[in-house]
Amino acid sequence: MRTLQKKRVAELPVSQQIKDVLIKVLGPNEEVYVEVVGGRIRVIL
Repeated sequence: MRTLQKKRVAELPVSQQIKDVLIKVLGPNEEVYVEVVGGRIRVIL
């Protein structure tokens, strides 16, 4: 079973470089779904 969390792009627990690209494409206030699996983070648009 998946555990998805809804977060704003500016609040994502990813590296700053990835966050910068997502902010440019989506904007800092856009909400995305985040799934953490085995230490990896999956961002679902």
